[in-house]
Amino acid sequence: MSMVILRRALERRRLSTGHRRERGAVMIEFLLAVPIVILFLFAVIEFSLFWRNSLTVSTASQLGARAAANAGPYRLADHNALSSTLAALDELPEDASVERIVVFKPIDNNGTMDPECASGTSKAGVCNVYTGALLGNPTPADFTTAADPSTQTTCELGSPDEAWCPGSRSNDFDAGFDQVGVYVVIRHRFVTGLVFPNREQVIRDETVMQLEPEVNQ
Repeated sequence: MSMVILRRALERRRLSTGHRRERGAVMIEFLLAVPIVILFLFAVIEFSLFWRNSLTVSTASQLGARAAANAGPYRLADHNALSSTLAALDELPEDASVERIVVFKPIDNNGTMDPECASGTSKAGVCNVYTGALLGNPTPADFTTAADPSTQTTCELGSPDEAWCPGSRSNDFDAGFDQVGVYVVIRHRFVTGLVFPNREQVIRDETVMQLEPEVNQ
């Protein structure tokens, strides 16, 4: 009888030890998996924010190009394009910064932008590059001193849109229709440095449209 009791006690002890070992193994596996799960969640969040900002930049370039195309040779065409673009970029979080906006004339029928314009240099007859204070809250006074910009076809010396003056753009059936593009560059800042060691990433997008035909009154 005593031998039976002893065997049962040893069996219970063996089973108890086995359960403790299993619980210990599960705990170790859990502790090993937690960092991987956390890293995966951070990656999902980071990619989601990056993708959202990419869509915002794409929308901003489209709205800017549409505003420039609708304005045609109007003196404040670039002001309208900048205002529309920046209004859309207001959706960006505070840690994302607008680096530059370029209003450009494509160098071919495929909508290609001149490399100098893409790198941030205004070029005569080709593009206007906007940086700094003009990316805040541009006003008509930043572009022209004319009392009635609708009657002005030239750009003052030193105006931000002097390089490719809107008044030189063609939108009539006799001279043909120019194309206008808006190129947007922002710096996206990642929330953490866990997924991407480089905390910043540049997001670029551009849209090219044909100027709308002039409507004769």
